[in-house]
Amino acid sequence: MANYVVTTNTDENDARAPANAPGGTGLSLRETLSLAQANGSGVADIITFDETVFTGGADSVIRLTNGTLFLPGTVTFDGMVRQI
Repeated sequence: MANYVVTTNTDENDARAPANAPGGTGLSLRETLSLAQANGSGVADIITFDETVFTGGADSVIRLTNGTLFLPGTVTFDGMVRQI
């Protein structure tokens, strides 16, 4: 099991960037899903969202500009639900 923290609302995918050095603007939702997929479908991963980035304002929205997201295996999303 791995825990990943989304640290940017930018929809990007820096190929082969590790979670501890994501490059670009931080670790994106798309990148966390790619890292979870690399763990294999038998591994349950957890994805959370950095509360200093996702504060509930308009900048907390992740706009998917690079196509459909693929949800690999067992992934748990753990985040605060806030009304914008």
